[in-house]
Amino acid sequence: MNKRQFLNELEYQLRRMPQAERDDAVRYYDEFISDADNEADAISGLGSPASVAADIIAEWGALTIAQSSEASGADTKTAGAKRKSNAFKVFWIVLLSVFAAPAALPVALAIGAAALAIGFALLAVVLSIAATAAALIISVPVMLVLGITAIPMSPLSACMAIGIALASFGIGVMLIKTVKIIAKHGFGGLVHWISGIIKRRSGK
Repeated sequence: MNKRQFLNELEYQLRRMPQAERDDAVRYYDEFISDADNEADAISGLGSPASVAADIIAEWGALTIAQSSEASGADTKTAGAKRKSNAFKVFWIVLLSVFAAPAALPVALAIGAAALAIGFALLAVVLSIAATAAALIISVPVMLVLGITAIPMSPLSACMAIGIALASFGIGVMLIKTVKIIAKHGFGGLVHWISGIIKRRSGK
């Protein structure tokens, strides 16, 4: 395998990463191989493009999650929503990189099975909480209308309906925040775990 073949395969294995990070990684290995005394020996020493890509993605995933956690206190709501979606996306990118490393297939299968089981469990929890939050928030306008229309006939019932509406809104907002926390820290923790295993196996 020559340098161009190696870099083309590496870029393909990194295709799920953001364009800028992918370009930086390919550029680094392009320069690394070009600076070596013997191109063939340098490529052989690196290992397969898939294994190199798995290491790159593991480091990128851990760094991405770490940076998002550090910035959590100062971000806007828009950035916070983006961060939540990124945690799930980064998790799948890192997990898929494990299966792309053929030299560690038995280990990849074990790691992948465990990560998938935990990931689907987290996803089920997130979806169930999100569905509950959505149902509560959707019920708020209905309860408010019922409460307002009931004021002339039964002020007590009207107060109860309005109170339930406000309580539903408050609980719904709390549940949405809970979903964000689980999504960020749950999938972020899985990324760190998988990344750590990849790094230990590569001796880094």
